[in-house]
Amino acid sequence: MITTLLVVHSIIVLLMIGAILLQKGESGGLVSSQNSMMSARGTKNFFTRTTAVLATLFFVNSIVLALLIKSDVQQKASILQEAMEEAEETAPEASQTEAENVNQEKPEEPQKQ
Repeated sequence: MITTLLVVHSIIVLLMIGAILLQKGESGGLVSSQNSMMSARGTKNFFTRTTAVLATLFFVNSIVLALLIKSDVQQKASILQEAMEEAEETAPEASQTEAENVNQEKPEEPQKQ
């Protein structure tokens, strides 16, 4: 689900960049009114509305992604907490046997006088 939303998010971003670049601004933009089939006013309204719709979709998608990722992180945290509790239960037994093994294998060092 998150991967799908990330792909949709990327597509929205690319479409929004295209819509913004195609808008006719003060310097003329990438769309010239002479080569366009629509009037300059119609083109401006179309790209303005398209940009507004894409921006709204961008923000809604961002919020949904944030909520999904937050819930995913909380679930992973609970799994890690369970694993740590299990490790703590078995850790004292393991550390005692390791300490006994180390003491048995370690030869005594001669004392210096």
